[in-house]
Amino acid sequence: MQHEIKNKENKVWFIAYSEDLSVFHYGKIEPFGGMRTGQPVLEQFETEQEWSEAIIQLKGQEFYDTVVKGQEEITE
Repeated sequence: MQHEIKNKENKVWFIAYSEDLSVFHYGKIEPFGGMRTGQPVLEQFETEQEWSEAIIQLKGQEFYDTVVKGQEEITE
């Protein structure tokens, strides 16, 4: 089963993952963008704060600090 986000006017942050968290994808969709995933769980968030709190709850503070924030520093 595929899940999809069709974004309209605002940024949307998402997390897509497998039930056991062995597959974990996350990101931001710009206005009028979209994404599709085959992962069984797809969550979307209206704010970056909600998104980051959900990642920390699922994967832990260390994952967020080293992987998520570390990746942001590389791409900025």
